Amino acid sequence: MENYAYIDPLGRETVSWVRTFFTKRKRRFDAYMIFSKERGCIIDYLGTHQHLAVDIQVSVADKGGLRLRSRKQRFYEGPVAFRFPWLLTGAAAFRCWLWAKLPDLLFSIQCEHFFA
Repeated sequence: MENYAYIDPLGRETVSWVRTFFTKRKRRFDAYMIFSKERGCIIDYLGTHQHLAVDIQVSVADKGGLRLRSRKQRFYEGPVAFRFPWLLTGAAAFRCWLWAKLPDLLFSIQCEHFFA
């Protein structure tokens, strides 16, 4: 995973998350995060073309560490823009923390869906 902090063309502080997966064919997944004062949360723009925008709430996890939880999801492609209905989406909860016994950063990801 590669991360880069920069100011985007709209003047926003941005962090890129470039994930490269080495499978039979090398694959890459990009995401770009900004903080939105208007929405009061982080917005995660997913994909190279940033067609999907997901609101991310950040909080402190129960036992310490960081907790990120996905919320509203929106799609953008040229003049087409809409919010995904909750029934057609899912939610992801990401937690990360330092474990005192190891010098490593640990994390857990939990995905939920309405029909699950």
